[in-house]
Amino acid sequence: MDYLTEWKLTPPIRKQSKFHNEIVYTIPCKVISIQDNFGSNTHKITIEHLDFKTGRAVVSDGITYEGTIKNIEEYNIEFPFETTCDIRRLESGEVRFEVYAIGKKISLVKAFIVPQIFKDNYKELNSWIENSDASQSENEELRF
Repeated sequence: MDYLTEWKLTPPIRKQSKFHNEIVYTIPCKVISIQDNFGSNTHKITIEHLDFKTGRAVVSDGITYEGTIKNIEEYNIEFPFETTCDIRRLESGEVRFEVYAIGKKISLVKAFIVPQIFKDNYKELNSWIENSDASQSENEELRF
């Protein structure tokens, strides 16, 4: 099974952030590159993940931290690599992708109806981001 299909079968995990006093969602992603440090211990990154509504692969900017960079170097991780990222909803309404880990922590669900599973898996996340009722995301057209 290819990684995009695996990702579509993996529901976002809603949890309390260990680093922020807020709810975040964790999804699978692929870290494509890491840019220079732009803060005290913060690095801009480029990741690939699923579009929350269509299920297509998209590329977004995110951030990671010095501790993660040290782990990548220590374990000689080559780019791109699969991992997970936390999605934060900022006060401005924007979402931010943050990578803390360097390994896959994804449980694979075996199923045959990928588009419906993807839609169901991402329904709550889309509702949370839009801060509206979940029925809006049900009307989005999935293209697989």
